[in-house]
Amino acid sequence: MQIVTGTITTTPTSENTLAAATVAFPNINKHMIRLQADSEQIWLVNYTMGHGAILTDLSKLPNGGGTTHRNYMSWYRMGPYRQPLLVTAVPVGTGLNNANITFQFQQNWLTAGLIVMFQDGQGGSTNILLTSGPVAAGGNFNYTGKIVGPATATFNPALSPIGATPTWQGGAVSACGNVVATIPVVYPDEFTNFTTKFSMGQQVCDTGIITKTWIEFDDNKRCWMYEQDYQVRCQLLKTLEAMGWWGTTTMETGVSTLLDIDGQPVVTGSGVWEQTITSYNTTYNIAAAYNPATQAVFRAAFQNSIENWAINNRITSKKINLNAICGTKSFSLLQQVLQAYMVQLGERVVIDYENPADNEIVAGTEINMYHFAGFNINLEKNCAWDDEGINGATYLTTLIPQSSFTILVMPETLTDGQPPIQVYFRGGNGIDAGWVARWIPGTVDPENPNPTGMQKTVSTQDGFYLYYKSEFMFVVPDPSKLLRWSGV
Repeated sequence: MQIVTGTITTTPTSENTLAAATVAFPNINKHMIRLQADSEQIWLVNYTMGHGAILTDLSKLPNGGGTTHRNYMSWYRMGPYRQPLLVTAVPVGTGLNNANITFQFQQNWLTAGLIVMFQDGQGGSTNILLTSGPVAAGGNFNYTGKIVGPATATFNPALSPIGATPTWQGGAVSACGNVVATIPVVYPDEFTNFTTKFSMGQQVCDTGIITKTWIEFDDNKRCWMYEQDYQVRCQLLKTLEAMGWWGTTTMETGVSTLLDIDGQPVVTGSGVWEQTITSYNTTYNIAAAYNPATQAVFRAAFQNSIENWAINNRITSKKINLNAICGTKSFSLLQQVLQAYMVQLGERVVIDYENPADNEIVAGTEINMYHFAGFNINLEKNCAWDDEGINGATYLTTLIPQSSFTILVMPETLTDGQPPIQVYFRGGNGIDAGWVARWIPGTVDPENPNPTGMQKTVSTQDGFYLYYKSEFMFVVPDPSKLLRWSGV
């Protein structure tokens, strides 16, 4: 498919309008969105809407999501089952001759019978069997415990300074005793996101009517739309792109206090960045990263960040494919600093998640593949982060958007095979609010722009009026699977 813009000729009278073609073949809309998103370099829209990462089966969310009739959905976001502890006071006692030692932690979920492990970071460790607790102590909790080992063993307080992070290792109880350790259960956080509704319109007249945009398909068939209509569609796609990344919710308290000009509440949902976990948002110094003298430091930091993030979030099994989504600047930067890990030059294959039965496979832009720490890392260029129209902050005194230096690392798929970023469109009872396109005829009827003889018009408005709307929500099922690097 390709898009061509030109002036009107006699041929449109025998050609299909895009509107007419869409009625006959609804799947054209998906192809058209993909084509426009690719042509205008709108990455997130292309990834979600164009390639079928559209959430239609709500049961695939961790708790089944919400209903399609509502303007919100809730799902569970599970953290690691084994949570580290935080030491809040220096231990009291040495533990010699099996004497109790008093420990203080920030957490209150430990019980007698559990074993806590203190590590020295060099392969050595000391295990403590808890014998009592927790006892509240000024917002923290005291426990007593004994060293698991010979009676002559003593506890090294250097293993447990304030701020140390020991772990619950396991547990031990006597064979004939009555002690039963209570296993800590980590409950997932329930996250609620809301749909954002946006509508926009444009009067099409004069030049906008005379100028056509042609959509030519691979089988030599083509249809057309008004050039202003094409621009309105592009603006809506760019809106979805921008709010998909940077959207912030008005519903922190469950009630929107943001009112429109008519006093009606405006509800907006969280975009991708607002859904990510802040501890996995990292900044790097752009100048140092581009400096050959310090590039090795940046490369080591980037590699360590990915490895630590992967360890913390159980992304460490073999043959994990990671995608590094980059602006143009960060794309070229990673090509420079990751040369030592380069595997091959090729193309990424994207499978259509929306309808796998179609076996639709689409080759993406040319990328480099790198390999380290057991990961294959594919670089993908996201030129939407280069768009000055939706990225106002520039790097220093340049005209380059600072977002062009952004890097987003995420798995190719989640463990259930679903994309790590999806889009949901509100619908229900036969109504789909995902992509609504309407027009109000004036002196021109878009379906019959070249009538013969006198025609009846709806109004005296020159041309006709376009109206588009969408009610959407971007969904990050597991935000711990996204690692963001921002250049500063």
